[in-house]
Amino acid sequence: MSSSRSDLLIGSESTSDSATADDESKSSSLIDCEAGKTRKTRQKWDKQREFILTVAGSCVGLGNVWRFPYLCYKYGGGAFFVPYLTFLFFAGIPTMIMEVSMGQFMSLGGIEVWNMMPIAKGVGYACLILDLWMNVYYIVILSWALFYFVQALSGHSPWSSCDNDFNGPCCSAVYGPNGTLVTPGGCTGEPQLPESEYWFQRTLNISSGVDDTGYLRWELVSALIFLWIVVFFCVFKGIKSTGKAAYVTSSLPIIMLIFLVVRGISLPGASIGIKYFLTPNLEKAMNAEVWVMAGSQVMFSYVCGQGVLSSLGSFNKYDFNILKWTSRLCLLNCSASILAGVAIFSVLGNMSLESGVAMESVGRSGPGLAFIVYPRALSGLPFPLLWYCLFFGMLLMLGIASQCAEVEAVCTMIVDLKQHWFDKKSIRRPLFVALSCIICFIMALPMVTQGGIYLFNLCDSYAASGIALLVIVFSECLAIGWFYGADKFYDDLHHMFGHKMNPREKPWTIFGVCWKWITPVLCAVTCGAKIAAWQSPTYKLATDTYTYPSVGNGIAICMLLSSIIAIPIYAIKEEFRI
Repeated sequence: MSSSRSDLLIGSESTSDSATADDESKSSSLIDCEAGKTRKTRQKWDKQREFILTVAGSCVGLGNVWRFPYLCYKYGGGAFFVPYLTFLFFAGIPTMIMEVSMGQFMSLGGIEVWNMMPIAKGVGYACLILDLWMNVYYIVILSWALFYFVQALSGHSPWSSCDNDFNGPCCSAVYGPNGTLVTPGGCTGEPQLPESEYWFQRTLNISSGVDDTGYLRWELVSALIFLWIVVFFCVFKGIKSTGKAAYVTSSLPIIMLIFLVVRGISLPGASIGIKYFLTPNLEKAMNAEVWVMAGSQVMFSYVCGQGVLSSLGSFNKYDFNILKWTSRLCLLNCSASILAGVAIFSVLGNMSLESGVAMESVGRSGPGLAFIVYPRALSGLPFPLLWYCLFFGMLLMLGIASQCAEVEAVCTMIVDLKQHWFDKKSIRRPLFVALSCIICFIMALPMVTQGGIYLFNLCDSYAASGIALLVIVFSECLAIGWFYGADKFYDDLHHMFGHKMNPREKPWTIFGVCWKWITPVLCAVTCGAKIAAWQSPTYKLATDTYTYPSVGNGIAICMLLSSIIAIPIYAIKEEFRI
């Protein structure tokens, strides 16, 4: 880093500004003055480990345990690993380090952090919209998990038998000698596992399609209310409460996951599932949709492109070594995904061995995989209720940790826009957090109707993930790598850490190349291939696949555009001073 820029930044923190004739230096001085002033007044983590645990909780979440296994299963097991690992090393890790560094350098959240590159401030607003979608749909998964958890905690497991009122004539839990479910007498269709019927007919009480919303599922509505109250009390005091909650929500699920992995690999036939999980099918890996979903899964899991990392990083001490800790968090995240995959696929392997059915057909892919396959496997274990409580309790802890981080990010972004207003009275921020929780709760209500799963599936694939997430990451890398300049960003990192960092030496050269070239090209090519092969969205039901009508396709496109439209609009506004 040049000494002039270092002096400017140091001077901004000691309340004296250095005047220069160079326009670029003047612009840099303004940024540094703003960042230095914010760093003096901004709330910081009580202990740095609270930041680490909070980021770990937001990264190691349902994206690892719920989403990663069902995407792997849907896209051919090991075939998913080829694009997943490509995005992980060349996009996920560099983007994660870049976003945390930006927040720490500017001491501002996901929108105001782009004061360092005003033309790209639309990226921050896009992150805000995507986070809102995330807050709306993500907590619906938790309502399902809480619904199951309460049943198990009360000593019941109605999903493991065919003796319930909601079970149809085709419910069967017995496999014949040919490895298929025995068709009960009076069944005229395809036999179904009791866990599958419980998921579709009891938990969701699913309607005929996206245009048939049906009525509200009041048990799920009650679960949503309870969960939003929990999230509010974890977040309402800002990082003071978020950091303390992370001690429980981040550590306990990892312990539960290890228990489930140990149990899974001890089952007969576990090796069948693990082999399917780890063996790549290169033919399936050439599918554009696989690459889009793998790329978005990496960004989803690493909380990239959502403004969360920059918001959480903005509360760091200025000289905190984020390179060391984000690298470790990346390793933890990847390890959690692998562990979750081993846990789920070892169970699928056991089911495949016992039923004689091939791995491709033994389970149902989609959001319900963890709510059908795992309860089925756990029902045959000693003390199944204990295992049910462990599994669904783990989902709840993982999800709450991530949900708190997302809500904190949204609130931080908006509070930073009006800092003077929120600084006047301390009660205003908690009231704003409460208002945010209420708005997101109301927006989530359509997803807990009988037709809510169809909206949920669209939101998961198009609004809070998929192309939208990749476009935001592409825009971030373009802004930092080219408009702001990778070398200038190296200078910022150098000053924060307070010791020599030669950009021509590893690892910074690698990250700079990724920010400028590899990550944006990877995202652009993947999105282009997906758009070229665009098809109407589908959802896998119990016995067939539902193809969305034209209204569903329209909803998907509107959700996608809502998450990214702010990027070009703000760029045009800034360029032409509209």
